[in-house]
Amino acid sequence: MAGLNEAHALRQRRRAGVRPLIGELAVAAGLAAPAAIATALDRQRRWGTRLGGVLVSTGTLRQVDMARLYAAQQDIPFVNLTTDPCDAGLLRTGDLDFYLRAQCLPWQRRGAETIYVAADPDTARDAIVQRDGRPQPVFVTSPRDIRQTIMHEFDATLSERAISELARRMPESSAAIIVTRPQAITLAGFLLLAITALAAAPGTALVALNIVVGLCFSAIAALRYMSIFVGLMARPTAEERAHERHGAPADIDLPVYTIMVPLFDEARVLPIIAQALQDLDYPGIR
Repeated sequence: MAGLNEAHALRQRRRAGVRPLIGELAVAAGLAAPAAIATALDRQRRWGTRLGGVLVSTGTLRQVDMARLYAAQQDIPFVNLTTDPCDAGLLRTGDLDFYLRAQCLPWQRRGAETIYVAADPDTARDAIVQRDGRPQPVFVTSPRDIRQTIMHEFDATLSERAISELARRMPESSAAIIVTRPQAITLAGFLLLAITALAAAPGTALVALNIVVGLCFSAIAALRYMSIFVGLMARPTAEERAHERHGAPADIDLPVYTIMVPLFDEARVLPIIAQALQDLDYPGIR
């Protein structure tokens, strides 16, 4: 009965020229129960995000289902890149940053126009106009299709960036160079001095080496204890004071975190890890 009511409400909205709501479309398509939509709407109000994001992050809808519903709501064609991929001749390595930033891809060329596909057509249209100086048609696809196409078509470029980008942009934060030239010269000097001392006075050199090593360990231990002392004696941070005065912040004000879980040959524990991440009590878990 609830599904019939939703379908009736959907028809009424269309007759009145009003765009249907995502929740109504999901119920009418049999993708979600009314109770699930009601729960998602409550979370949307608390999290301050889009209903579609809530439905996907909570596992109520798949990304592709959400993309189809959004396309139906906005009356924009939906493109499944798995069965109807992008024209590879339109994809350019020099535009990779634009594709990643706008989450869109050129799909097909029709006449003087290039049709793009995007997870968020409104954002993509603005980005395309800003870059090209004129609008282009934008169809809807799922974020998953965008990511998979980019990874497939630009695999070599992305791999090279992952390996070398940090070393190029922030060499001081990269471990690509294990020992710098000045460090190598200093280490060679100490090694030469140690060899000379061992050859001249082995007993004295070994005693001195033990003293130096002991001082290094003592310095590391002292630094750790000092860090604990400084942490205990430090004044509360602005965030800690705000929490003490006002309690936990609203869900919408919480920061966004990315959790990376490297896995290799660990298929057995993957469902356990996925469930543990899903059980985290944090808004917008995806």
